[in-house]
Amino acid sequence: KTREMLYPRAALAGSEDEVGGVLAASPEIEVLEGAAVMEYPYSRARDETSYRRPRGFLGKIVYIRDPCLAEDGGEPNYEWPCATRSPVSEAQRRSVKPTLEPTTRTGAPSPGPSGSPTLVPSDGPTRTSEQSVRTASNYMLSLADTSARAFGNLFDVRTLPGASTVVVTGLEIYSSSTGVVEYEVYTRDGTWEGTEGDLSSYALIASGALESTGMCDGSSTEICEFVPIPPGEFESVPIRGNGAVRSFYVTLKTREMLYPRAALAGSEDEVGGVLAASPEIEVLEGAAVMEYPYSRARDETSYRRPRGFLGKIVYIRDPCLAEDGGEPNYEW
Repeated sequence: KTREMLYPRAALAGSEDEVGGVLAASPEIEVLEGAAVMEYPYSRARDETSYRRPRGFLGKIVYIRDPCLAEDGGEPNYEWPCATRSPVSEAQRRSVKPTLEPTTRTGAPSPGPSGSPTLVPSDGPTRTSEQSVRTASNYMLSLADTSARAFGNLFDVRTLPGASTVVVTGLEIYSSSTGVVEYEVYTRDGTWEGTEGDLSSYALIASGALESTGMCDGSSTEICEFVPIPPGEFESVPIRGNGAVRSFYVTLKTREMLYPRAALAGSEDEVGGVLAASPEIEVLEGAAVMEYPYSRARDETSYRRPRGFLGKIVYIRDPCLAEDGGEPNYEW
């Protein structure tokens, strides 16, 4: 009855536009992404502003599988609605309480899994080498009053503990401009904090001009698009694995770079909150830069912090692994 239920701030990767993405799963059920409700009682939640969607439930669902099977080997129990009223086979009776080890082939096969299931996707064929992290859903971008304008953004990207080196191969940005914008991207090994107004430790890895489509205004069902930097204009850079940090300074030459007006919940006083994540990297909240060129951003009034980068980071995971099964690639 109080606004104290926690939910993930970011939508699942790939589900930014609609609910129904699989949040978690077991061999029998899937928990789907839904919506956070911002009103109580529910009767007050009549319009779209009462919801944040898609958003996932943070919690645990406890269930009994095969409730219609008789645990003692007797007659089936039809107290619960069942998918079938057909007789229960002897093989099914024997597998009511499965072990987590594979079953032996001494009788009829079990209807359940034959091994210990995992609740996370496996690496390898299920995920391609090229991955991306998007820092905001289309719904968030369509809320025009949640974005403000700056010249640029400063932010850190960090690999997760135990993750391997990744190679950042591209960026996409979000601008209020409906025409051509000039941009620059700088990077350094390590955090950006402590480098305010000083680019001497940064490397320029991209610059040029982009055709921006502008921001969404929420008046239609249009897709809110980030603007990709052409691959030929972006110099790929590595981020070492196991918790290493690389910072990025992405700027326009005009004050038309959009950033979230509000900080992440709980991070109002300091940078470093996790804005978005994948199995390999985290994109951290940083600062909006209110001056150009960067050398003019010397004092605190030149920054809005903590603030997040609105865009997309494209990267290659496990760049040292040979995709064709040959020798590893140690370029990075």
